[in-house]
Amino acid sequence: MVDTLSPVVTATKLSGHSRMCAIPRYFSAYMGAVEPAIYSVMGEWCGDYTGAYWHFFKLSNGGFFMAPDLQEPIELQNVQNYASEKVSQEAAGIALCLVAYNRLVWKYRDPVFDSAFHKLREYALEHREMESIFRLID
Repeated sequence: MVDTLSPVVTATKLSGHSRMCAIPRYFSAYMGAVEPAIYSVMGEWCGDYTGAYWHFFKLSNGGFFMAPDLQEPIELQNVQNYASEKVSQEAAGIALCLVAYNRLVWKYRDPVFDSAFHKLREYALEHREMESIFRLID
């Protein structure tokens, strides 16, 4: 039996033109729905959130996520599962995007969000804050 390792998923921060084109590239027809969905989850989970600059990341497996540029640690509370975690900007973005993508899958029934969810989940499974991310989204 040959033991093969799956490649590690990496994230690269986007800037300039790549950043501006990211949402249309990954979500095309739904580009107007993605950011508001993510900001909505942030508003639900972070009571004192009043807006922020968001960093955009592409994943080596073809995925995408956004992360808020806020002072760390960021405290997030999911009242639906009673989870409360203090996390990094990146972990916050991963958790928020996973929940937003899940909601968008159910709303639009389009595989683009299913694919986005599973590619980001693959990255989350390797993240140093994996336990906090999955407690928040459980």
